[in-house]
Amino acid sequence: MLKNNLDGLVINSTNEFLVEYNMLELNSRYYVTGFTGSMGDVLITTDNIYQFVDSRYHEQADLQVNHDYVTVVKIPSGTRYLDSLKEYIQPYYKLGVISTKTSKEFYDKLQKEFQTKNITIKLFNSDPVFEYKKVSVSNNSYNVFKVDTKITGKSADDKYNIIKEYAGENFNIIVTNLEDIAYLTNLRSYDFNYSAIFPSKAIINENGVKIYSDCNLPEIGAYYQILPFNDFEKHLQSYSKSVIYADEEHMSIYDYNLINKSNKIKKSYLNLFKTVKNENEIEHIKSCFKRADNALKVVYSMLNSDKIYSEFDYYEALVKSMKDQGALSLSFKPIVTSGSNTSITHYSTPSKEKMVNEGDFLLVDYGGYYEGGIATDTTRTFI
Repeated sequence: MLKNNLDGLVINSTNEFLVEYNMLELNSRYYVTGFTGSMGDVLITTDNIYQFVDSRYHEQADLQVNHDYVTVVKIPSGTRYLDSLKEYIQPYYKLGVISTKTSKEFYDKLQKEFQTKNITIKLFNSDPVFEYKKVSVSNNSYNVFKVDTKITGKSADDKYNIIKEYAGENFNIIVTNLEDIAYLTNLRSYDFNYSAIFPSKAIINENGVKIYSDCNLPEIGAYYQILPFNDFEKHLQSYSKSVIYADEEHMSIYDYNLINKSNKIKKSYLNLFKTVKNENEIEHIKSCFKRADNALKVVYSMLNSDKIYSEFDYYEALVKSMKDQGALSLSFKPIVTSGSNTSITHYSTPSKEKMVNEGDFLLVDYGGYYEGGIATDTTRTFI
């Protein structure tokens, strides 16, 4: 910060693909404050560290951070993170923002909100926390598999043909949302925590689909070409005087700035294609939730026994039961919490010491991924 004459630096909880459930070992925010929640960025100033958390994490952040160094900023329900951040940014501030971990949409809002304060935003293309911690990122050690069309209802080629028919001629759709790429390719991986995605980017046009990934991918379809991940930047910069469709919510400002200014940029509509589920997908979703419901029976059984169990006992039994019911991965870390702990909305550390006693509330929030890579999410409260 001193080297770059900064008054403040935003440290993100996301990775370069802007995913919410980022692995802790790839989470810069976690290294700075020790807070493990899925969301909540940090502002470092010359004299303080501010950990911003929404209402789900107010208690959890208080329990996890060192208050000698970190101030927890509790964003009230219904208040935007940006509005809370503004309160700590003074006029004529010089603010550092990491371009690879900030969406184009959020960056535009940041600029608009701060223009009246004469704030200068300086973009950094590398993460100083990663440089300090010497974190190395590997985007190739993922086991990626193909989902059967009996589940997806359409092949990857079918999906491309529908998109091409809708888009017309001279178009380029830039895809940086990993869930969109998983949908488009019918490929899944469970090596990224609580996700069915794999590191990749894509460009769709009238000539086909280029998938940029260093993972060992199975054959996708006749219209799909698999290329090295680093080729994405070069190819994105090569397009000119074309129509570029971009999803600014899921595209980093770094990637967005690679687009040649001669192109006409429009809002991407790719997510529309996955919003309406076909019959195969619907039947698969029903099957997933039926199996998730069956997995919960172990909790009923334990509650109705004469033995008193701890939160951790319920957590461990539920995770095992989910796997016994065919879950290939968890869609998030299950929340199993009782008594006074139920006030911690995203309580993520079930205790071996906290016993679930007569009259206690027991809150269970759990989900899993099955063969199709669609997440289930179920919440139940018992007394």
